[in-house]
Amino acid sequence: MQDTSTGFNLITKRVRDDRVRNEVLSRDANLNDAEFKDTGRLFLVPNITAEEEAQLRSGLRITADKTAKVKFHFRFKNVKGEWEWKAGEVTVTAKDYESTGQEVFFGDRPMDNPGYSVLKLEGSVAVNQINDRLDVYKVEQRLRYLGFPAFGAAPTNSIAPIDFAVDGSFGDNESRALKLFEKVIRYNYSGDSTKFAPVTAGADGSLRDTSVRNSEGEMTLDWLNAWNAPHWMNVGQYSERHNPHVVNSQDNSGDDRREVYGTSWIGDWLVAQQYVPLAGNYQSASGSTPYVPYQLLFNGGVDENLATTPGQHKSHDLGMAFDIGIRPRTVNGVTINAPISRDVSERNVASDRMPQLTSPVGLTLGQWSDAAAAWFQPDTRNEYKQRRIYGCARPFQRIRGGSASQSQRSARAVEHRVRWTRTKLQPKHNCFR
Repeated sequence: MQDTSTGFNLITKRVRDDRVRNEVLSRDANLNDAEFKDTGRLFLVPNITAEEEAQLRSGLRITADKTAKVKFHFRFKNVKGEWEWKAGEVTVTAKDYESTGQEVFFGDRPMDNPGYSVLKLEGSVAVNQINDRLDVYKVEQRLRYLGFPAFGAAPTNSIAPIDFAVDGSFGDNESRALKLFEKVIRYNYSGDSTKFAPVTAGADGSLRDTSVRNSEGEMTLDWLNAWNAPHWMNVGQYSERHNPHVVNSQDNSGDDRREVYGTSWIGDWLVAQQYVPLAGNYQSASGSTPYVPYQLLFNGGVDENLATTPGQHKSHDLGMAFDIGIRPRTVNGVTINAPISRDVSERNVASDRMPQLTSPVGLTLGQWSDAAAAWFQPDTRNEYKQRRIYGCARPFQRIRGGSASQSQRSARAVEHRVRWTRTKLQPKHNCFR
């Protein structure tokens, strides 16, 4: 058998009998070991290149389909009872989700085909144990598509995240990427849940007991399969491109200005702000003053390798908390300061909050609802644009003073800690790509 494309990896297993050789890995319908000659089932893993990973992390999709031709030879017994050699060829294509051109947010993708399919695991996946090779490939490839890096593997001054190889071997780098994902989906405002280093329940860089109902492993696997799973992205780049009222102050020119990364959830939150109903003080009472929006300054999430962020912030490690500033605007030559101008670090009152998105009627946090999920889907009617994002519950704001050297960034910065509505996708299809 031969794979004639570099767009895929054909998964093989090492066989030892009279000699050592690689053989096509195959499974039966229940994921039990089987021979390819008996099942005709093989597994190919699409290669995500460094360039494609950068595309995904900037909020784009993989536009080029991946195609492989698999050639194989086999023997069969003809009507005369004689064995004959035959040759065959199979063409396999992998593609990202189909874009409609109407997407506003990164999370605007089909619920039944968000760019990946439901993966099923045969057992647990962890370092320092014998893992099922196919299970490891599945977890590696999913984390790679979601953009999660080997977080903190080698903190350096590099501005590029550290990636792991999708090779069927689960090591420290893969464990770090999985732990970051586990931490993100369990983020809970304060304490160890906001830090990468501490091991907390279900967030240890391993995947166990995925078939046990209501277990931590099942929760992680549900989120790996969910259509609204978090992606790891360059939030500054993404939000600035999709919201003209966001300015990315993180230009990667120094340690204090390289915190551009975070989850797609906060990226979409920033993009969503352009659809929030305008406050009354955005224009004159008479309506004669043209609307000139305040621009949000994205002043930092987390750096690419967890090299500098922990020393500067208490809760930014996981890309679920971030700093924003509100940039002054100029109307008819007059500079108008941002509406939030007082310290509210110890307050959480309605007057200090930015408008937050509403939730669908009957939504229960942490429980799946087809009706609620459909409510969050893209809609062409303008009045529903602000719903095109995951539900946001209780955004906390804290004002922080900026130094003179940071005047370009903002006079004040607002740190938002956002807890997102968690809805789980129930598996409805069973292929893996």
